[in-house]
Amino acid sequence: MNIERFTNILGHASRPSISPETYQDFLYSENGKPGRDYLVSRGLNKTTAKHFRIGLTDTMEISMPVFKHEELVDYKYRSILEKKFRRHSGGETWCFFEKGLEYAKEDGYLLITEGEIDCMSLFQLGFKSVVSVTSGALGATPWLNEIPEKAKIFINFDFDEVGQEAAAKLAERIGLDKCLNIVLKDVKDANEFLQKGGTKEQFQELIDSAQQFKIEGILRIQDAIEGLEKNRVQRIPTFLDRLTHHLGGGIPKAGIITISGNPKCGKSSLLMNMVVNHAKEGIPTLLVSLENDLYFTIQRLLEIISGKQYKDLTHEDFNNLKETMADLPLYLDVSLGNWDIKRIEKVVGQMRKLYGIEVFGFDHLGYLSGDEVKDIDDVMRRIKMMSRNLNIVSYIVCHVRKTPDNQKYPTYQDLRGSSSIAAESNAILFMQGNRGGTYIDIDLSRMSRSKLNIPVNFDGTTGIISEDLTRDVTHYGELVQDN
Repeated sequence: MNIERFTNILGHASRPSISPETYQDFLYSENGKPGRDYLVSRGLNKTTAKHFRIGLTDTMEISMPVFKHEELVDYKYRSILEKKFRRHSGGETWCFFEKGLEYAKEDGYLLITEGEIDCMSLFQLGFKSVVSVTSGALGATPWLNEIPEKAKIFINFDFDEVGQEAAAKLAERIGLDKCLNIVLKDVKDANEFLQKGGTKEQFQELIDSAQQFKIEGILRIQDAIEGLEKNRVQRIPTFLDRLTHHLGGGIPKAGIITISGNPKCGKSSLLMNMVVNHAKEGIPTLLVSLENDLYFTIQRLLEIISGKQYKDLTHEDFNNLKETMADLPLYLDVSLGNWDIKRIEKVVGQMRKLYGIEVFGFDHLGYLSGDEVKDIDDVMRRIKMMSRNLNIVSYIVCHVRKTPDNQKYPTYQDLRGSSSIAAESNAILFMQGNRGGTYIDIDLSRMSRSKLNIPVNFDGTTGIISEDLTRDVTHYGELVQDN
């Protein structure tokens, strides 16, 4: 796909240098007793621990090695002192216990758990065809393509709202018709089931009674009313509190946000601030920038993340950036090739399935549609349907036509194909600048008030956009309260 994770582009991907045997030796040494006691407290026996080559670090973390095609590519670490997880810095994302994929070919089914300890718990109960995600319940899953085609898939995530939502999203990536949801009773997860004395036969009963996942968007009227009562509209906050507030709580999922403005006003910078800050919040994000070349894009992203101009970044700064961004779920197009709407649909669909992206940014619309209004209509309609079907946010940068001399600032009506852009966009944001400062204008919005001018600080040398609380939000010149 010619898509790379941002940190991989910086050269940070690396294989673990410490072998599982080193950690195992420490676990079974005199000093490793706390680790052994912890495993016992989780109901895991010595045979299971040795089978999975579980070990202990000298900082009292359980080490769980991750293998890809029998090569060590990552570790998942779990502190025994507090509920804290981490992965090997620069490790490759893969499933835990990939042998479960091989067993699934023989058994005809695959169990997928939310955590490594849950995976080991089911194995200890007697289920070999089991794997676990390693990058969090909603993280990347590049191993999905290696699931045996004919295997029936059972997803066993935590029995709470977050876990069940994540299970549904994973089922969407794999295919709702292929997946069944194991509903636990009176326990949170598979490990608690094991600790409370659950047996293989009892868990098999749960497998046999596994339920189909609901189709997103199809609800009984009773469920729809209950959802409305709880105000469960899915929104993603922006990096600017004021903008989030005046957009009614953030960017709605399954929608399009169009970004525009006059030349050199900061349109691309606004897009990059959006995607960087979404990724910082742990939201997997894909950026395709054809407006600038790859290395300028990377340079600008580094400046936004570090707060420094590229020329001022030291060798130590680069090392710190690589370390702090090791798990940043930000992916970039590195092909520098031609894109069209068919490729967008294909690549974004693949990235949604394998890496769980929830945000897509494209700079800019002209590369997909040219100047023909009918082409713009088709592209915007297809991006809208793609965003709905995949339940993602799409940011699209769009250029303005020449603004009339008697008009101070452009509006959505100055965009080529303005009627279709207005019809398909959930909001249209303009970067506007004058001697009084820079503003993000909510020019048109389906979910909030339109024609709002939100003041921001814009550093053109680094591309950083930040709140400006010294100036007021206005609507046609009139003060607007922020609460």
